[in-house]
Amino acid sequence: MNARREVADAMAGACGVLLDSLSAEQRSVLHLPFSPPDERRVWFYTPTDHGGLALADMAAHQHRLVHRLVATGLSR
Repeated sequence: MNARREVADAMAGACGVLLDSLSAEQRSVLHLPFSPPDERRVWFYTPTDHGGLALADMAAHQHRLVHRLVATGLSR
């Protein structure tokens, strides 16, 4: 298996664990539609509320899962 596939698989696994930890209410806030306006294309360098699920709205164990997900895509 190549390195990219290993990273993608690790990220998918970590994402699945994170999603499984969310309540139904948290999932409804987290899942955003891909229809206009397309927030994925709006970029700010300053802190801006784009909606979605904030870390402040998660439990401590979910914070760790978010950080684990991010870490799976980063090199040392």
